[in-house]
Amino acid sequence: MLLRVLVPLILGIITGYYIDNILSIRDIFIAQTFVFLVMLLFANYKIGVYSFKILLFITFLFAGLWRVYLVHPNDQSQYFAKFPSPYLLAKLLDEPKVTAERIQYILTIQGQGDRQLITAATGKLSVTIYAPQNAPLQYGDLLLLKANYQAFTKPLNPGAFDNRRFMSSKAVYFQQHGDEGTIILLGKDYGSAVYRASYILRDQLLIKFGKYLGAGFSYQFLSAIILGYRENFEADNYGIFTDTGTVHLLAISGMHVGILFKIVQLILQFIPIVNNWKYLQLLMLFAIVWVYIFCTGLPPSAVRAGIMVSYILLTRTYGIYKISFNTIWVSAIISLAIMPMHIYSLGFQFSYLAVLGIFIFQELAAFRGFKGRPLLRYFVLCIGISFSAQVVCTPLSLYIFGTFPSYFLLGNIWSIIPIHILMFGGLLLAIGFPSLVNEIVASAILFTVDWIRLGLTKITTLPYAVFHVYSIDGLQLLGIYSFLFSMLAWMLWRKLRYLVFSILTLIGLIGYLHQQRARTNKLAALTIYAIRSHLVFSIYQKQQLSLYSDLSTLTHPSHQYSVYPHLRVYGDLQAMKFTPLTKVTNYDLRASSAQILVIQSPLYCSSGAVFDSYRRANILLIKGLPLADILLILSRIYSPQIGIMGNFSAAERALLAAMAPKGAEVMIFPAGSQSYRFPIVL
Repeated sequence: MLLRVLVPLILGIITGYYIDNILSIRDIFIAQTFVFLVMLLFANYKIGVYSFKILLFITFLFAGLWRVYLVHPNDQSQYFAKFPSPYLLAKLLDEPKVTAERIQYILTIQGQGDRQLITAATGKLSVTIYAPQNAPLQYGDLLLLKANYQAFTKPLNPGAFDNRRFMSSKAVYFQQHGDEGTIILLGKDYGSAVYRASYILRDQLLIKFGKYLGAGFSYQFLSAIILGYRENFEADNYGIFTDTGTVHLLAISGMHVGILFKIVQLILQFIPIVNNWKYLQLLMLFAIVWVYIFCTGLPPSAVRAGIMVSYILLTRTYGIYKISFNTIWVSAIISLAIMPMHIYSLGFQFSYLAVLGIFIFQELAAFRGFKGRPLLRYFVLCIGISFSAQVVCTPLSLYIFGTFPSYFLLGNIWSIIPIHILMFGGLLLAIGFPSLVNEIVASAILFTVDWIRLGLTKITTLPYAVFHVYSIDGLQLLGIYSFLFSMLAWMLWRKLRYLVFSILTLIGLIGYLHQQRARTNKLAALTIYAIRSHLVFSIYQKQQLSLYSDLSTLTHPSHQYSVYPHLRVYGDLQAMKFTPLTKVTNYDLRASSAQILVIQSPLYCSSGAVFDSYRRANILLIKGLPLADILLILSRIYSPQIGIMGNFSAAERALLAAMAPKGAEVMIFPAGSQSYRFPIVL
């Protein structure tokens, strides 16, 4: 029943995200009233048993729309961006994200105006400070900000990460870039006393961990798995976790809270007075779990896990050992009702998919083996949980990252017991034993971390440790999950309709994949990517992929986040040919039988003999040249497809279009402003 509430609620939220600039709350109210009147009008005609289900679906579909519009800037009367002002008054109520190159703040706007008169305002603003010289601002700081913001834009390149959608999951729709001089500190300690105390306690524990573990990998790893603190975690260390399917260890989740719960429960069994009084045990477990979550800084993932563990603890205390799927649906409905845009948060998506996979595994396995061997039973149960969560999350992971860790099960098996040791050791360090005991515990932690790192590093060196897969589009992802969950539903409830639906979905998915691959194999195109002032383009022809770029290396972040998501559509990036370019050099490129001229230097125009050698080109790319040189090139070289990158006035753009060869397709745009694909016509 609750699933029939959750599905239309999610559809309403997604619909509201895409039509937020088309309809207003008034339009939604009129549409909702009209639908309800129609349903009432036909209520006496007995349209069947589905009338209630239809009404329920429509009701929560509109509820999702309403919830999105209530948090969207268009429907907030005091939203700061509606009334531009030179200054913004803001509080820092989110932890800053700090790297060596920049600091990102999410500011909660309190007011706006000039420096003499500030009026009330609402909303959130992302502020990025580059090359910071001073210590970062702290939670609860009151700030005056020189306003120079702009809205987040859609991705400029196909398949690139949608930062606008990601930030909207935090109710942030505008951003600002600048230096430290744009922010004036007015006061401190204006935030919630609860969160401030949580951050102070966590920082004290971090100092204590650093005292006994140093500042190396062991300290970084323990800070991540115990407290969820990854600000000091070096980027180079992420590889061994992503390539072994164990990156979930670095984010506080139900696994961490569950391990702590089991450790404390085991310890309490040796205390007779606690073990004999179930309500005292309940109270102590509750207290320890939530104190731990408090020490992590109260991140949403840890709070969700704490609520889930608390629910399980309550039900088992009162003799209810079977937990239904409605537990997940209720939790998701409450989360989306509070913050609807969390539907676009990767943490929310992976968290609920993993929990759903674990619940399905428990229903299917009905694990009751290994009687008399509780430790072995618990170990096998942990393996099953890791496997089920990974299986359900894999399609979404492939859709976002395009890689699959082949030995994820081996990596999790290797890490299960050491992670329990580290959680227990971290708990001992946090309690505050004498220095001698802490040093012994720290030595055990260092050995355990080295054990994990050594094993995971060895796993990454195994053959085919990571598979790079073709890009998965949204329709393919929907098809994969439709097949997966309908098959799991058939395995759970043995109803024929689930099996038939899964088979039909699989047939449709295979047909769609075959059609997409056939279309890609016939494709011949040059794609220019929007990477600021850089020239980056790819050529795909006859199933051969080439990348040309004036960025330094293939591992450059702009390649990884703005280019590779699109290139995965064509196939394996390992077989891609890479040609580095320089910014002042002209190129005559040959892609199979196609000729592509890249002109970046006016020196090319000084000799008429050069033009005699290149009178025709399949595609002509011109970047950063003066108008006179471009007009000369257009008069001497014929090309059916011309891309001109530069800043031109409307009159200059019209002149360039008029001077282009007759019948040629001309695209004129500033470098880095948009991507464009030219089909290669031979």
